[in-house]
Amino acid sequence: MTSPIYPCLWFDNQASEAAKFYCDLFPNSAITSDQPMVVNF
Repeated sequence: MTSPIYPCLWFDNQASEAAKFYCDLFPNSAITSDQPMVVNF
């Protein structure tokens, strides 16, 4: 049985830009929440 991976990345700034970059790399990924302190994707 395989389990999904839930990585946690820490950025002091530009977290939204990093999330957009990673979503471009991985198929079927999307930003689900973009708040000033946390970006979920």
